[in-house]
Amino acid sequence: MVISRKSWHYRYLDWSCDNFEIDLPKSLCGYFWKTVLVTVLNLLMGSLIVGIILTIPLLFWSWLHNGSPTSKIYLILLSVLAAVPCSAALIIKNAREREEKLYQDRRRGIFPKEKPAGFLKVIWETIKARKNKVCPLIKYEG
Repeated sequence: MVISRKSWHYRYLDWSCDNFEIDLPKSLCGYFWKTVLVTVLNLLMGSLIVGIILTIPLLFWSWLHNGSPTSKIYLILLSVLAAVPCSAALIIKNAREREEKLYQDRRRGIFPKEKPAGFLKVIWETIKARKNKVCPLIKYEG
């Protein structure tokens, strides 16, 4: 199977693999599962960072008002739980901006030279490979 280096899922996986020091996979099954893995890791890291950012002012406020240790734990849990929707909202916002840019490019008459393999095709090929118990090798182009 051929995957374009210009496709969003390749660039996302390449960026994530660089951050987590993971090698790019050579088979379709590995490509799919590493994409799932780095997405989960990115969501966890993003949630943790946003949770920490939200927790610091709340802990300071609790410290100023002599809150009990239990209230501090609740504040930490509330911050971490609030971080998950914030991270999801940022991901959705970025996806919408990307789609808007593609739409604007098409309106201006700028079309991609080669249509990259979509992620739905990657998912479909993974399902077929799992059924056949054979995982095809990936060739990166572009």
